[in-house]
Amino acid sequence: MGMHFILIAQFVVLLTLANGTPVIVKDVLGKFLSHPLDCGIVFFDGRPLFGSSKTWRGIILSVVITTIFAPLLALDWKTGLTGAAMAMVGDLLSSFLKRRLKFQPSSRATGLDQIPESLFPALACRSMLGFNAIDILAVVIIFFIGEVALSRGISAIDLSEKRRQLLDCRSCNVISGGQLNRTGTMEEPAPTEVYPIMSRYFQGPEPIYRGRTESRVIGIPPGRQI
Repeated sequence: MGMHFILIAQFVVLLTLANGTPVIVKDVLGKFLSHPLDCGIVFFDGRPLFGSSKTWRGIILSVVITTIFAPLLALDWKTGLTGAAMAMVGDLLSSFLKRRLKFQPSSRATGLDQIPESLFPALACRSMLGFNAIDILAVVIIFFIGEVALSRGISAIDLSEKRRQLLDCRSCNVISGGQLNRTGTMEEPAPTEVYPIMSRYFQGPEPIYRGRTESRVIGIPPGRQI
């Protein structure tokens, strides 16, 4: 039994489109038409059936967009329809199992997130594409490796961007109980401290704690409670 390398590559791209569409749509549309697929139903364990991250919008658009784009990958539209539908079935099964295991919605579970989403479509489309057992195994392995690498890459980029924004944000506004705005310059992020900028008034970046500040910062006499 030989492997169908080109078909495998085309199908993996199709699966990536099917599984990635709900994520992209969520980033673009936000909460617009974001109705949970489970309608808030709670399972016997007291946890959501699928969770709020699985929506009618994501499922429907995944199937529609994948069906439309399948011919661009030299695949029949029926393959796109079947592949996307079964990828969503696999995704829902993954979400159902993660809720039972007490994973939060949109949390990652390596293996559980990738295998059903690729195995179910490959099995459903095997006759359409002429896949054999080796082809199906190859689809699952390639999709697994690619999805894990992509997810970790995106997470690393997001983390780097958050760190950059934190470093770039050199000032902060703190609201006291009397709704008084005061501004300091952050040297280090700390939940209960505001550090003033180094100046001729300070020997060092002495922390100014909430509830007390210096007149050099906002013009209130030293030691006065606010």
